Amino acid sequence: MPSPYSLEGCVAVVTGGSGILGSAFSRALASAGAAVGALARTNDAVASTVDATAGESGEAFGLPAEVLERSQADRARETVLERYGRVDILVNAAGGNVPEATLVEGEPFFDLPLEALTPPGDADTASRSIVNVSSLAAQRTLTRVAGYAAVKEAVESFTRWLAVDCARLYGDRLRVNAIAPGFFAADQNRALLHGFGAFSGV
Repeated sequence: MPSPYSLEGCVAVVTGGSGILGSAFSRALASAGAAVGALARTNDAVASTVDATAGESGEAFGLPAEVLERSQADRARETVLERYGRVDILVNAAGGNVPEATLVEGEPFFDLPLEALTPPGDADTASRSIVNVSSLAAQRTLTRVAGYAAVKEAVESFTRWLAVDCARLYGDRLRVNAIAPGFFAADQNRALLHGFGAFSGV
C-alpha cells in the first residue's frame, strides 16, 4: 500500500529555501518524493540546499531569485513550468527581520521610519496547496521586532482570506494554510534573540 504521506510526482517550490526553515521544508518534501525547487537570493544559497537534499527519494533544484523582485519571481516560475509544467505545492518561507523595522533598546515605535514598514512595489482538476509561514510573533507580543510581528500577523489574516476565496473559486482543488513554527536561532536573529526579554504579558 502506498504511503498516505507520499508526494511522489508532485512539484513543490519553497521560497526562502536556503534558510533554516526553508531548507528543512525542502528536505522534508523531497524525502516524501516531491521534486522541490529551492528559491533563494544567490546561486550559492540554493546550491547548499540542493546539496543537502541529495539522497532523498525526490529531487531538488535551485531557483536563484529575489522573491521581492517581480521579474525574478516570474523568471523562477517560468523555469519550473518549463521543466515540469505545473506547481503542486508552494511554501512561502521567505521572511526575516528588516533591520530598519527593528527597534533599538529604548527606542519608541513611532521613531521607526514608515518606509521600513512598507513592502516594496514593483483550471485543473488536480489538488494544489499553498503553505504560508507565519510565526509565534503573530500570536505573542515580542518586544522590538515591530515590523516582523506586523507582517506575520498580516500573513495569517491574508491566509484566512485567501483560503476562503480559493475555496469559493476552486473548491477542494486549491488549499491554503499557514503554519507558525517555534523559534530557531539563525545567523539572522542570533544576536537579537540573545538580547530578548520575556514575552510581554506572559
